[in-house]
Amino acid sequence: MFKPTEIITVNNLSKQFSVLTKRQSLLSSILHTGQKTATIRTALIVPSLKIYEGEQVGIIGHNGSGKSTLLRTLADIYLPSQGTYRIHGNSIYISGHAFSFYPRFTMRQNIETVIQLFGIAT
Repeated sequence: MFKPTEIITVNNLSKQFSVLTKRQSLLSSILHTGQKTATIRTALIVPSLKIYEGEQVGIIGHNGSGKSTLLRTLADIYLPSQGTYRIHGNSIYISGHAFSFYPRFTMRQNIETVIQLFGIAT
């Protein structure tokens, strides 16, 4: 019996960032002083996720919902604050702002072009 291979497995993954804020009164803003405080912001919470070989997956959500944070974490750009993930194979983060996509290519053709540029075997 055929058993599909898990390509990506995520368990209780979360990512938090420390954001500096500066509290100022009118006098401290004039004197350029103020108390800096850090606030912890949770950018990502993924209880569980399994993606199997051959599946096509889309990640959708509102602005600020953690889509890019998830992809950057899975590509080892960010370290998770909590939880684990496992990827079988190679992963790279392809950002539309960092790479020139060809508008006449399909998304698959664009991805294949980037994969060739990185020298990743398919």
